Amino acid sequence: MFRKLVISYRTAQDLPAPHAFQAEISLIPTPEGLQVDFSREYIERDLLEKQEIEAEGFSHDDDFSWSGHLPQIWLDELSQLLAQTHLLPLEPKQLHLVWESDQKIAGRPENEMEWLFFAEQMIQACLEAGGKELPMELVLGKLEKSNFFEKARLVWYFERKELMGQILKGSEKQFSQIDWEKSQKQLQKWIEQEAQHQDLFQLPAHKGLFWLLNGEVWLAYGGGQDLESIHWVEDQLGM
Repeated sequence: MFRKLVISYRTAQDLPAPHAFQAEISLIPTPEGLQVDFSREYIERDLLEKQEIEAEGFSHDDDFSWSGHLPQIWLDELSQLLAQTHLLPLEPKQLHLVWESDQKIAGRPENEMEWLFFAEQMIQACLEAGGKELPMELVLGKLEKSNFFEKARLVWYFERKELMGQILKGSEKQFSQIDWEKSQKQLQKWIEQEAQHQDLFQLPAHKGLFWLLNGEVWLAYGGGQDLESIHWVEDQLGM
């Protein structure tokens, strides 16, 4: 068991301000899970005018810090990842770890892509647990003129690693932990594929059924067929 782990993270170098940020996550195991000290700081915004920042939906007070607790499921996943990790004495690109157990070692993880995925999920969990952001929602609805009529939604709770399905005025379902984990990678792949063909932040030019992610990202109905949770929604709605 590790005594302490500090994850230093920054967004990809090709992500510009005002979106670019760096974060530090300090983790200590406890009998209940993980004690967390988290901070996020947006970077390179001094190169932008105030109007440019606000036009992207940000403000000058977006930095955030939080101290609290994440449940046992996060400790279990972190312990499994550490057991597969070897640190390299290299300059960080996006990720740097300081790992304290019997000795203190630091470096870039050899399995960096797995750590990036873990770190990005944990950042979302900290933002959610600290009340900075709401859980992630994927809403199925019908777009008519300027109105979006909801039929169902899928909600990912990062703090607890839970996935819930909700049919409007209908049934609900809590999916398994395996479904939660698989759906995150499947959803990321789906978004990346769709983004190659269109601007997902642009209101669709045609009407019809769409999935809307966090009120921002438009995904055409009919995609995401690898997601068990989407199959459940379609079955419940008889689609």
